[in-house]
Amino acid sequence: MKHILKISLLTFTVLLGACTDLEEQPFSEIFADEFYKTEAEFEAAQATVYSTMSILSDWRLEGLDMESDAIAIPQRGNAWGYDGFKQFERHRILSTEQRMMGSFWAGLYKGIMTANATLETFSLAEQSDLNALYSAETRLLRALFYMYLIDMWGDVPLVTASRVETTNLAGRESRSVVFDFIESELLEVAQVIPSRGESDALPFPRVTKETAHALLATLYLNAEIWKGQAMLDECVEQCDKILKNGNYGLVDNYFDLFKVKNEDASREILLYLDIEAGITNGNLPTVNRSLTDTYIKDLYPSFPSKGQNGMCVQPYFYNMMDDDDIRKSEGLLAGLVIGKNGEPLKESGQEINHKVEFDYWDAGLFDGVRITKWEVDMGAIGIFNSHGVPLIRLADIMLQKAEALIRKSGPNAVSDDLINQVRARVFDPALHSEKLRSGYTLEAVYWERGFELLSEGHRRRDMVRFGTFTEASKDLKGDGSPWYEAHSADYILWPIPQGDMDANPNLKQNEGY
Repeated sequence: MKHILKISLLTFTVLLGACTDLEEQPFSEIFADEFYKTEAEFEAAQATVYSTMSILSDWRLEGLDMESDAIAIPQRGNAWGYDGFKQFERHRILSTEQRMMGSFWAGLYKGIMTANATLETFSLAEQSDLNALYSAETRLLRALFYMYLIDMWGDVPLVTASRVETTNLAGRESRSVVFDFIESELLEVAQVIPSRGESDALPFPRVTKETAHALLATLYLNAEIWKGQAMLDECVEQCDKILKNGNYGLVDNYFDLFKVKNEDASREILLYLDIEAGITNGNLPTVNRSLTDTYIKDLYPSFPSKGQNGMCVQPYFYNMMDDDDIRKSEGLLAGLVIGKNGEPLKESGQEINHKVEFDYWDAGLFDGVRITKWEVDMGAIGIFNSHGVPLIRLADIMLQKAEALIRKSGPNAVSDDLINQVRARVFDPALHSEKLRSGYTLEAVYWERGFELLSEGHRRRDMVRFGTFTEASKDLKGDGSPWYEAHSADYILWPIPQGDMDANPNLKQNEGY
């Protein structure tokens, strides 16, 4: 699977090099006329668009789950005192120069501009079914990037050309206009890209028709926030188009989804981020930024990166989880950490004890439950992993449909069945009679999504949709006050990075900044 991307990127480099000495014609015309003849050549060009998705690996966790009630990097003495982390965890980005936020904006627009350039080049080649397929796939990825932009920034520049004149820089289009663009693009490409199971289906990890339906379902579920009108029926319709395809299904073992080599779990995965260390250089912070170095070296002595002892689960969130839930008992690391020799592990002269409760502003050295659901990649290159990351999977879609139906008409049997299917695999079957129930409410869906999708980059968006993002933290400081106070809805949207504001006079800053 991952060799496809590697070969394609190398091929694209060779193709670029082959054209450098031809000056008589515009580069794009030569490229299209000479090279877009075979599927391998289309794949080579499109691989550059897929490679820009690596911005989502680090950021889905650091930005989108840290700015929620799920994950935090508390200050531990003099360590982890970076104010950028604190801004996320207070749910208030106060600086327009916050570098992590700025890198996400830049990375998303890099993906968009790369997609635009690729589409323009495809348009110059012979128009064929193959061209139409690769163009549709590229448009889907561009729509994905725009979805993240309207989620985080609201009104954003809508650019579909690969070159923008400095005298005519794009201003911000309304969130609703960009929403409509994303919707129209996804509806159109869904008519072109084959379904999984069809004879001409694209090989995993490339996208399918159901990927477009999954993005549309997400778009519609959040339409009341993003467009100003509820589109719950449309969300259910898109979910049903996925659920009726028997080539998708929940995998039996929850943790198979988070292995380094997780191709065997592909039947549950609708959108996949294929990271290759040394090629796309993605990163999963749950491994190197969360775990202690002593723990990693004890269990994985040849792991090439140092554990940084930072990221952990917020106490209230952890305590809301059922003790019998394997997502808690096996996917999180709490309490005294025991080494391979059966003795407690020590670091800096202290036993490693991941206490559940901690003060975000003054945490003990090892306080905080750690996330271990992601397998450690022994082939990592420094901090860069080769994980495959599920960006959207079937459990998410099942919970989306359940939520939409409950929002429409309250607790119902269809939603109960969907939620129980997700829960059934994370509890011992002997406990099903008490753990699988009926009458699930919106609050139950809210927490089930949090537990099922922890560290996968969904929690912030869910909190905004459920109206909890602006509430005060339920976790408390040592003096009994909340980690952060309730705050203005202005801070739901991030500020436009100051460098872009300075470079483009047509941009207007979000309210509150």
